[in-house]
Amino acid sequence: MEQRPKKLLDQVRDGKGLKDRITMLPESLLTPLQEHLLRVRRMHEEDLAKGYRAVYLPFALERKYPNANREWGSQYVFPSSRLSTDPRAGATHRYHLHESHLQKAVRKAARHWRRAP
Repeated sequence: MEQRPKKLLDQVRDGKGLKDRITMLPESLLTPLQEHLLRVRRMHEEDLAKGYRAVYLPFALERKYPNANREWGSQYVFPSSRLSTDPRAGATHRYHLHESHLQKAVRKAARHWRRAP
């Protein structure tokens, strides 16, 4: 009997249609994702140490939970490599990676695997 790879559950917040959902994560992605998150956490801690603001929280959550925007659990999994200044508030933040970057990476990976023997 063929053994199928284990899959892990992952929760996606504010996905399409502003809905939360649970998705499957293959076990083979666990280590690369953990390594990625370590790099993102270091980047987040460096941003805070430099005095940059953390993520933008929608729907008055920043007033309700004033420190939540700096907590690790509120950060983007795929943050932008660049900082941006909010023109209204004048605060410098790191926003999420634009979806087009992810789409380009997926297309590039698909082309690579089509050529692989």
